[in-house]
Amino acid sequence: EPISTLYQNMAYRLGSSTVYARNRGNPGAQTPVWEATDVDADIATFPDMRLYVARWGVNDASRITADGFEETIDSYRTALRGGLTKLRAFKDVKSLSILLMTPNTISDGSQPRNIRWNEAIRDLIIEAARDFQCGFIDTYAMWRDGYRDAWDDAWLANDIGGSGGVHPDVIFNHWIASKIADFTLKPMQH
Repeated sequence: EPISTLYQNMAYRLGSSTVYARNRGNPGAQTPVWEATDVDADIATFPDMRLYVARWGVNDASRITADGFEETIDSYRTALRGGLTKLRAFKDVKSLSILLMTPNTISDGSQPRNIRWNEAIRDLIIEAARDFQCGFIDTYAMWRDGYRDAWDDAWLANDIGGSGGVHPDVIFNHWIASKIADFTLKPMQH
């Protein structure tokens, strides 16, 4: 099940029938696509939203060979901050909680989606969380060693032709959804 469904089910079990979670993940999409189209579509579609979770960046690394590492980092930072600027213009901190997350650990031998990439964008996400008053979950740091036993322990789906994994497998999706629920739903339990 996708993380959005798992999260919504967790909210229901904690007594909330008003949580609607939508997975806006676009296969292969990069953060500039999120900034240019997805943020605007989310604002138009969900004008009453009170929580926005963003976990972008893993696919941006696929441009490194064409753009170079630093140029790709700069493009990611610009798009992340541009999307957050739109969200904060839509609703202030009191009206919209934003949760930023790092991409999960990855094992992609075919592209530079790897530890170096995750470590580089992690600092940009932390900076953006601080500057835009967002919550932050470091999904990568929690499970950074997951790539070592990616398939044996059901961490990552072997979804890129045997060269590695990018997408969380079933158990890993549950772990990530649980962290989001711990961060956002715990107050509902009291």
